[in-house]
Amino acid sequence: MRAHHVFLLSFCLIALGYILKRVKVLREEDGKTLSLVIFNVTMPAVILKTVSAVTLTPTLGFLTGFALIYASALGLFSLVLLRKYHARTRGHLSMCASGFNVALFGYPLIEGIWGAAGLAHAAMFDLGNAFAVFVTAYLIGAVHADGGKRGISPGVIIRALLSSAPFITYIVSIALNLSGIRLPAPVIDFISVPAQANAALVLLTLGLYLDFSFDRSRLKSVLYIIAVRYGFGLAAGLLLFFLLPFPLLARTILLVCVLLPMAMAFLPMSVKLDYDARITGMAANVSMLMSFILIWVLVTVLHLA
Repeated sequence: MRAHHVFLLSFCLIALGYILKRVKVLREEDGKTLSLVIFNVTMPAVILKTVSAVTLTPTLGFLTGFALIYASALGLFSLVLLRKYHARTRGHLSMCASGFNVALFGYPLIEGIWGAAGLAHAAMFDLGNAFAVFVTAYLIGAVHADGGKRGISPGVIIRALLSSAPFITYIVSIALNLSGIRLPAPVIDFISVPAQANAALVLLTLGLYLDFSFDRSRLKSVLYIIAVRYGFGLAAGLLLFFLLPFPLLARTILLVCVLLPMAMAFLPMSVKLDYDARITGMAANVSMLMSFILIWVLVTVLHLA
């Protein structure tokens, strides 16, 4: 079964990154450099190649709108669940409960199992997810960072969006697509080179970021984030998978995407807003392991590949 091959290969590459860190061939700091290459070079190449050429349909539009609404709703509903807690705790945990790591974690698995068509669906989901991460989630975190007294300007949000190379690439790619402009063959050949390197770099980088050390004093906060993300993710994902009148591929990618790990962007956001970055880092690591196992199990049980 191809899915098992992809999962095993992905696991081996993640493990290789972790082992290289443990034997000090590479350091976690090297992961930051690789992340810059991924976010500014290889990932934009994948997005540009995929989204600019895909045939946009109402189903793909639904994935974008759903991602924006669902990811935002997770953060806002979390604020309600935590209404009796201090504002900083509400802001931090609600921010981390929302957006998804689609591009960095999901792209290699989805492309490996479902190919270019699956990747196109994931890219459209990630467009809505990007708005939720950089607008809704950032607003939730920023407003509550100083005890609920902080204001936030539109300029801050716009700068956050425009500082994201993948987000800008999404907008450019969709503009090219809607205008009917197709990239020339030499350009496609050029961007295909870094695009092909994306999956391997992403998986190695995830291995460099893996950390199995846990601080029990932060465990309650981490478990809350995990419970909200995967409790609602499993319920919403399975419900929509069986009820939506969409093609199997669209329903499958939606199910996979709502079970993806916490957005990596929340790590620098936590540092910037002076939240406890150790909680964010622990939640990111646990969510990566949870997502990998859950998605593998669901793909196998539901025969999705």
